Amino acid sequence: MAKDKQVEQVASALGLLSLGAGALYTLLPGTMGRLLGLKKESSEEGASLLAVRALGFRDLTFGLGLIINRKQPKIARQWLRLFALNMVGDVIACFTAFIRPGRNLVQAGGVLLSAVLGWWAWTTGQE
Repeated sequence: MAKDKQVEQVASALGLLSLGAGALYTLLPGTMGRLLGLKKESSEEGASLLAVRALGFRDLTFGLGLIINRKQPKIARQWLRLFALNMVGDVIACFTAFIRPGRNLVQAGGVLLSAVLGWWAWTTGQE
């Protein structure tokens, strides 16, 4: 069981990380899409840009939710659990991208990073 101060610190760290990632996905969708494994030609298409920007808005939302509620342990724990569940989806998405031909190191790192962040958020979010 995480203490309230630890919940605040983890919510702050993950919130800032989510805000940074969200800003990058939103402002640089073509570049971030290529890092995610999209081919150059598909990473410049409207639908792909929209999908990457949607990831950015999702991360911005999580970042804001975690930062705004970090001093309210009960609510922050809920945000941390939601963040952890979201990371499960990211692990699955990164893993399926990683096992196809043309995979890259960023995708492998995505699987590992998503798993670690999800575990950290889940264990801290437990009461």
